[in-house]
Amino acid sequence: MGKLEAWICIGYAFAPAIAFFIRFVAKEPLRIILYMIGAFFWLVSLLLTSLIWQVTRLIITTPIPILLIFIMNEEIARVLLFIVTRKAYDGLIKIGTSNKLIIPEIALLAHDSRHTLSFVCGLGFGTLACFFSVANVIADMAKDGIPGFPPAVENSKCPIHRTANDADVPFSYSIVGCLLIFLNACWTVMQWDSLHKFFKDKKLMEVTNNPTNGEEESTEHENKHWWLGLVISVIAHVANSLLSVLSPGGWHWYVLIGHFIILGICIVLTLYVAGFKKPTSWCNFLLTSHILPCKSMPRQPETAGDDNVQVIQPQNQHSQVIRRNNPSPASITPTAV
Repeated sequence: MGKLEAWICIGYAFAPAIAFFIRFVAKEPLRIILYMIGAFFWLVSLLLTSLIWQVTRLIITTPIPILLIFIMNEEIARVLLFIVTRKAYDGLIKIGTSNKLIIPEIALLAHDSRHTLSFVCGLGFGTLACFFSVANVIADMAKDGIPGFPPAVENSKCPIHRTANDADVPFSYSIVGCLLIFLNACWTVMQWDSLHKFFKDKKLMEVTNNPTNGEEESTEHENKHWWLGLVISVIAHVANSLLSVLSPGGWHWYVLIGHFIILGICIVLTLYVAGFKKPTSWCNFLLTSHILPCKSMPRQPETAGDDNVQVIQPQNQHSQVIRRNNPSPASITPTAV
């Protein structure tokens, strides 16, 4: 019975994330890579926090300071991931410009797809966070245990969580872990949007200070409140984490309601930041291309004798054949994500 309940908790925690992975990530190889990179950056933040805890555990006895340090490391990792993807986009654009190539996969890193990029990376960020949050609880519930956590496993004194007070704790933990995945996705979208606006304003300031034609440029910023998404995501992260501290006191269902409220607010703000518009067909929006049949795009015949046209074949079934004239290197200006 314990193993069955453990599998049920796994379904609670990861089933919605798997559905979103199939819908938005699995159909593009580059998105899968970015998903794994997001999970890796979260793992690096966890490793750094564990090292800090090993050094300061004799001084810091309460979990709150370490929790705040962990939040800070997570946000730093999120910012570093944005910088890495931005540099990668600039490098790919330069490679394509120098070789006169058009790479369809670069479109995911472009300005028009930056919210999709941040959502995919945030989904990977949150999936690994959910795994480490619920793994020990589910392992304890299944009676198999894991090395070190909980300590009663090593001493063969693992309690049986089947009383009226603690029987539903693993289920609430699993639901909170599921919410944590989508909270990380929302925080990443809001934070990366703020960072994008910041770097855009910084680039405008550089152009203003160095006018090309001797004319004075306008010094007015397009995004005066670029920092709002960054601040809101950090505050929501701190509030969500501090709310989780109340779970051991028997308030886990009330804490779960608080997590749902925070997630609802973050979803509304994320949709506003991303400029979400109501789709014409919710059925087509929710179902994936693997379920709905797609119309094949007719292939255009190649133009004989045209040496200035280069065709880039798609890497997967969802990419289209791109066919355009090779522009001159001077007319191509790399743009940042």
